[in-house]
Amino acid sequence: MQKFKKRILILLAFMIVLSTTVTAATVFNSKDIAYSNSATTKKNVKDSLDELYTKASKIGQCPEGQYCYSIPETISMTTVGDYIRMTPTSTSYTIPASVTGYTKDVVIHPNRLNLWRVIKKNSDGSVDAVSVYVDGVMIYISSLEGCRNFIGTLQTIASQYKNTKYTTATRSMGYEGQSSYCSSAAGCVYNDKSTLKDEILVENLFGDIVTTTPGGSSILYSWKTYRKTDSSTCELIKFRDRGSYAMYTYRSGGSVSTGSTIRPVVTIKGDVNVISGGGKTASTPYILE
Repeated sequence: MQKFKKRILILLAFMIVLSTTVTAATVFNSKDIAYSNSATTKKNVKDSLDELYTKASKIGQCPEGQYCYSIPETISMTTVGDYIRMTPTSTSYTIPASVTGYTKDVVIHPNRLNLWRVIKKNSDGSVDAVSVYVDGVMIYISSLEGCRNFIGTLQTIASQYKNTKYTTATRSMGYEGQSSYCSSAAGCVYNDKSTLKDEILVENLFGDIVTTTPGGSSILYSWKTYRKTDSSTCELIKFRDRGSYAMYTYRSGGSVSTGSTIRPVVTIKGDVNVISGGGKTASTPYILE
């Protein structure tokens, strides 16, 4: 009898250890199992242990009779530098020669740029993300009128990179409310320069301001959202590399034409769910629901 009591005490101590360990997982505790000192038999002990084992094996599972769900990861949980896969809705957009002054219309394919990188987190949970790559199609500006249309043209092009399921805004890198169109110097000269916010964020993240086409190896320039206008001239700038730019001046009656790509920035909603992907590398971007 003394030996049997000793075994019971050892068994109860073992159960208490198990119960304490499992209770830490907030799945169940020892009060879920009742014991009778006067009626304890080998069979009852075995049944109790079986019940304990069964409950322990269900740690992390939804308790029977209850509704459980996991909280999905959202864009608001991402950090600066994370990669996101987001495909713009538009498959094709024609930039008319009438707004650029170029000799012909130019066609771009926004859906080709579908890899983005977070450059800024916003207070409402949304994030600003810049395209990792640029389209290889050159956007040419070829007249004074095209130069004066320049910022509005860039913004119209940038709007083609939206996907209303995921995005709330789009912009050409460096845009922050500059005048879209200038018929003359008046009304534009004080609200025309590019903000440096995007430029600094992109340089800090990538180490440079220019990039390639998807899978490309050659460096491609991109337009800087900047324009300086007076009564007879208009200046534009494009990025060459980190801290280096090329400036072009358009004059009334003159002839100059230069092309560059556009590098769009999108604002992605903070409540968009992430369904897969680690987000830390270009090969494992976050995939959106």
